[in-house]
Amino acid sequence: MRPWQNYAQIAHIMALASALAGLQKAAQRAQRDITARLVHCQQQACLLILSWHLCPCLQDSKKPRSELKETLLLAIPTFFDLLATILMNIGLLYVTASVYQMMRGAEMLFAALFAVTFLGRRLNRFHLLGILCCVVS
Repeated sequence: MRPWQNYAQIAHIMALASALAGLQKAAQRAQRDITARLVHCQQQACLLILSWHLCPCLQDSKKPRSELKETLLLAIPTFFDLLATILMNIGLLYVTASVYQMMRGAEMLFAALFAVTFLGRRLNRFHLLGILCCVVS
């Protein structure tokens, strides 16, 4: 075998490796794009439900509405969600991304465990099935 044939084979292998790396990067970009689109759809669905809930033309006009009460009912959970997001992002600085994702996925499990332990609530079959689906995925 001539030396230039070895170099041609090496160049061919390097070109294939480069092409595979490019495909892998394209797949990662596509996965990020799909995830971003799903998050956008979830946000739009929440906005649609919220606008339907707050639209006065769709509500009973006989009942008086307290705007302060509605604002507080929305602001309190929003504040805690914002606080949790800030604390999780601070925690992400100190742990690896895989640990962060595992802890984020276990939020539902911890919430159910604390609801049963501290609040004395009982979980029905649908709750347990939902928790099982989240843990398995």
